[in-house]
Amino acid sequence: MSNGLSGDVKDIGLSDQGVSRIQWAAREMRVLKLIRDRFVNEKPLEGVDIAACLHVTTETANLAITLKDGGANVVLCASNPLSTQDDVAAALVNEYGIATYAINGEDNETYYKHIHSALDNKPHFTMDDGADLVSVLHKERTDLLGKVIGGTEETTTGVIRLRSMAQENKLMYPIIAINDADTKHLFDNRYGTGQSTLDGITRATNVLWSGKSVVVCGYGWCGRGIALRAKGMGSHVIVTEVDSVRALEAVMDGYQVMPVGEASNVGDIFITATGDVNVIDKETLGPLHGLPIAIKDTQMTKGVLTTMGSVIFKDNIPKDNAAVVEKVLDSGSIMIGKTNVPELGLVGNCENSIGIEGFNPWDISKTPGGSSGGAAASVAAGLAPIATGSDGGGSIRIPSSFCGVYGIKPTFGRVSGYTGQYSSLPNFGSQNGPISRTVKDAALLLEVMSGYDSRDHFSLRETPPNFTKSIDKNIKGLKIAFSKDFGFANVHPEVLEVVSNAAKLFESLGCNVEEFKLN
Repeated sequence: MSNGLSGDVKDIGLSDQGVSRIQWAAREMRVLKLIRDRFVNEKPLEGVDIAACLHVTTETANLAITLKDGGANVVLCASNPLSTQDDVAAALVNEYGIATYAINGEDNETYYKHIHSALDNKPHFTMDDGADLVSVLHKERTDLLGKVIGGTEETTTGVIRLRSMAQENKLMYPIIAINDADTKHLFDNRYGTGQSTLDGITRATNVLWSGKSVVVCGYGWCGRGIALRAKGMGSHVIVTEVDSVRALEAVMDGYQVMPVGEASNVGDIFITATGDVNVIDKETLGPLHGLPIAIKDTQMTKGVLTTMGSVIFKDNIPKDNAAVVEKVLDSGSIMIGKTNVPELGLVGNCENSIGIEGFNPWDISKTPGGSSGGAAASVAAGLAPIATGSDGGGSIRIPSSFCGVYGIKPTFGRVSGYTGQYSSLPNFGSQNGPISRTVKDAALLLEVMSGYDSRDHFSLRETPPNFTKSIDKNIKGLKIAFSKDFGFANVHPEVLEVVSNAAKLFESLGCNVEEFKLN
């Protein structure tokens, strides 16, 4: 820092702007003003060195100024690089003479460099928001521990870390858990966090809260405040909570309570307020959670028009889902539409009697293939990352090749053929399967689709393979049969070149590629 000032901030020229904002915030911090007025005269902290790792905002600035006015030597660094207000940091250094090490968006290396700079003050007291000062003191700066008298910790997450250290007799000085104070959890957590959480999401997304299903994970004081504010904004609030008493309290407060796995199927916005990790994870949400999916129009979708490309079913609104639709929706995927099919899915193109024709997105003068041509076209066009198809005589494989995407016809019985409302209709040996842009996505979707279904008499009872895990297996030694034309087909030279190169690639990876002819 130039001009003889101590600290590391983004731009000292932002100081004037920061001063104005600090003074504005001070008007709303009347209790702190009373303390500051007394500290200016009494100097109770004369000769006390303080290292503080807190959110560098206008509110923290007024706290640091109060401590300095009380006689303390304060050095401040940021507890969260994303919350730092650069103008405030500049003002603290330039106007108030408080050494501040904080830059919005600072990288991990700079973050810990700043923590060490704060500890270079050789503190009598530490002030933490997340226990990073304490952690570095105990791991890397143990030479300073002898001078430390005590500290404070603001967050539940930090307190959890510190209590764990205390239980193991590794915490070398006493620390006050600020969150245990009534004024902290009753007012700051409930009302402050409640408002700031919704405000932050609104600023980032401009979302309209009214009418949204908001899932609040955890019904502690922060969760209570978030739920209260969301309800006040017109949201339908769902609470997930592992503590039975708190869960009952949420019910009595008028909120719907359910496991997070169930909430994942109906929630629009998810907010965790537990101070813990893995509250929402892939196991909870399902492997396809949030992924848009296109559903082939021969597969019944409850409450959604399913025409099967035929005038016979032009007004058909199924009362049930087909088994494959059940599985993908239960896994968290979001259906964004039905894909075009030929009449009853029985023709190798995307023309039907309803008048809806499908085209190849690469060249709309060409067919996307059939009968899953609409599904393949939607994936190729980027309308959906994954889609369901079905294949009896090539209805996944042909459109996938025509549209340049990846598709699989599964082993017969691997994926249930149960159609729901029209379960008596023959499926002509067709198998439901995935269409996607990548092999990994196809493996993931096939994993979701697969499994025994008692409603399908041909359904395999064996446990399906772990398709996604198999992706990373070494393919060396695999036997691959390769034909340029099957002995009779007229193959376009460009297609032949692409397929031949693919065969060579497999061979270079250690596969046994054997060319064959049928005549």
